[in-house]
Amino acid sequence: MDASVSNKAPAGSRNRLSIRKSAKWLVIAAVLIVAAIFGYRYWRHSQLYVSTDDAYINANTVEVAAQVSGAVTRVFVRDNQPVKTGDPLFEIDPEPYRVALEKAQAQLRLAEQSVSQQSAAVQAAVIKG
Repeated sequence: MDASVSNKAPAGSRNRLSIRKSAKWLVIAAVLIVAAIFGYRYWRHSQLYVSTDDAYINANTVEVAAQVSGAVTRVFVRDNQPVKTGDPLFEIDPEPYRVALEKAQAQLRLAEQSVSQQSAAVQAAVIKG
């Protein structure tokens, strides 16, 4: 028996190994391609968006609250726009306050009229008395 002939594998098993190797390499290549795609997407996302678990920003921010309530009719600033002291931020509808002022002025006139009537009654009583 010749030793070189006995070491060779049959032709059919050689093709089977070749197909298995090819399939193995195709699976490895597919996994590497998928990993590369997800790796690139993760890297790109981390470049575009900031993310943190515990962050603190030291900035000059102020809470703004109106001294009076009412419907806002105009806004003079945009988001994150720097403003200076005295700059108007928004305008509140003045109509309810104008009505309240007119009502208070009318009550004041009634009170003044009542005082003048009582003052006249006191003077009339002093003259009679």
